[in-house]
Formats: sequence, structure tokens, C-alpha cells
Amino acid sequence: MKKFVVLFLFATIVVIAGCGGGGGGSAATTPTSATIRQLQSGDYLTYNLAGTITQLGTATTSPVTGTLAISTYADSANAEFSGRRLKEIATITLTGNGGAYTGNNTVLIEQVTDGTIYDLGSSDNQIVSTSDNDPIEYKSPLAIGYAHSYSPTYQDATSEENAFTVVSLESVNGQSAYKIHSTTTSGDDSSSGDDWFVPDWGYPAKGTGAFQVTDGTHSYYFSGTMTLASKNF
Repeated sequence: MKKFVVLFLFATIVVIAGCGGGGGGSAATTPTSATIRQLQSGDYLTYNLAGTITQLGTATTSPVTGTLAISTYADSANAEFSGRRLKEIATITLTGNGGAYTGNNTVLIEQVTDGTIYDLGSSDNQIVSTSDNDPIEYKSPLAIGYAHSYSPTYQDATSEENAFTVVSLESVNGQSAYKIHSTTTSGDDSSSGDDWFVPDWGYPAKGTGAFQVTDGTHSYYFSGTMTLASKNF
């Protein structure tokens, strides 16, 4: 699942999943189109990050801020759902506590003609099968109350359980966005969070969640929020 809320359960960082403030927005008065825009090679977005980092194996946390950049490109691999395969390269930079921290990963997705987006895993750990439902990440058109789950197995033989529910339509900085609550469980580890997805963009306006970064020597978990800073479309 690429949603920001569950990034840390992939390799170093996945998108995301899924984008600032940790709280919700006000109710949207003018609904946006529920059909998800067709993502384009060359899409580029940046998000402001704010939260804390915790070194793995310790309980010490420190405040950090930074940016997440997402670049979307066409992927030439064969389609699995009769759609267009794309890859989203996510790059994280954080500073705080006298240090600098980075993370990056390439997420693989496929988008079909109605706008629905499928999760294919990451470039270094693709999904090889699901034990129940198709790995739908965003169902188009979006509908409040829609819920979906899937249980993928990856190339490295790990597996997890993903689930999401479209909760409400809210206004985020004047933009209508669907609030989506997601959960991921992998063994004894689990995470949950929210992203506010704008179908007119095909990306979130903000989100909450966690992911793994490094200072070149140690690994850390970042937990916090992301807020859209800019986009090129």
C-alpha cells in the first residue's frame, strides 16, 4: 500500500500512501469529481513534513521537519490489470536534532481506464500474489463508505493485510478531498492513519503516518504529518 500512513511497512519509504496537519478538515461544501484523474509521467509534487524521529531500538524521540518529493514516470513492464503501469519515486529529506536524515523508494502502481489505482508493491519488493481480493489502492469513482481489503505476498516472501475505508468528504485548504482511513498489519506490527485524497489530482492533499529513514549510520522511524507544498499540474 503506498498511502503515506503505511509507508514504513515497505522497504525504506514508499509514497504515500498516501499528505499536513494531523487532524481532519472541515466538511466540503462543493464536492469534487469522484473520478480519479489519470496520472501522467512527469507529475511532480512536494510535501512539507513535520513530526518526530525515533532511533530503532531506543525510546528517544526528537522533532524534525523536512520534505517529501514524489516524481511519477511510465513503467514499461507488462500490465497486470489491463491498465497503465507507473512508478512513483519518493525522496525524503529531514533535519533536526543536529542531524540530517534521508529515505527513498520506488513504488509501482497500475491505473486502469476508470481511474482505479492498483498497488503493485515497490521496485525492490513487488507483490507476487494476493490471497483474497485484488490489490486496489484507490477505487474510482470514490464513494463515502466504500471499504476494501487485500492480503499481498511479496517477492521476499513476507505478507501483510491492508484495508481502507473512505470516511468522508472534507475541505483541505479550500480543496475537496476524500478522507481515507487505512490500516496495515504485518506479523505483530500494525499501523493506521489517514490521507485526504483529491481525485482531481490523483494524489493526497495531506496525510499522517510513519516511515523509515537513515542518517547513514543508524535507522530511524519518522512519525508525523505531510502537507502539499507544490505540484506541477
